[in-house]
Amino acid sequence: MNDIVRTLVVAVMITGLVGFILHAFLYWLLRRHRVGVWEQLGRPGFLEFGFGSFKLLRFLWRRDYDLVVDLRTRRLAHFLRHYMMVYTVLFIVTAIVILIGGFVAMTTRS
Repeated sequence: MNDIVRTLVVAVMITGLVGFILHAFLYWLLRRHRVGVWEQLGRPGFLEFGFGSFKLLRFLWRRDYDLVVDLRTRRLAHFLRHYMMVYTVLFIVTAIVILIGGFVAMTTRS
């Protein structure tokens, strides 16, 4: 069980880091090539966790990128949307495995 937990935690950390890099690249593309969209989203930036970040997540979740941006940015946004879904599922599965492992460890000690 420890090997599974360790593997899942490492996978969550690596996919989280890759997600940050992809978000940073999307911020850069929007700021550089689609200034109007970037400003409409509240000028979000890398490692800024404000209202602009929530606007960007809503922009990705609602697929608003299909209407307003070029093909390269649209592809990245589409990929990032699916990447975030997979990351969320991986995170939830990891949390469940950790909780079950902790529960099993507590009940077997008695």
